[in-house]
Amino acid sequence: MQEIHREPELREAILPLFKRIRHLLQEYLEQQIERKTVQDLDAAVMVEAILGMFFSYGLLTPLLGEDSTAEFPSAQIVSQFVDIFVEGTIRKSP
Repeated sequence: MQEIHREPELREAILPLFKRIRHLLQEYLEQQIERKTVQDLDAAVMVEAILGMFFSYGLLTPLLGEDSTAEFPSAQIVSQFVDIFVEGTIRKSP
């Protein structure tokens, strides 16, 4: 991802996409908060948390040169990230 700093054209192409994804996720989570489906947390912080899981995995694995999850299919890893996020944010019954 270092290329994004060296290549202005790449940055201009990718950054609007990331901003759009962030915006859509935040809107979705705000709707879920209003519906009382998820906890009343800051939606922007929630977006950073879920994106952080994916970006950390996607960036650190190649940087470290090792993949502690290599035996798992990517779909299973993504599913587990989503489960961790959902279980941590879903509104619990009193």
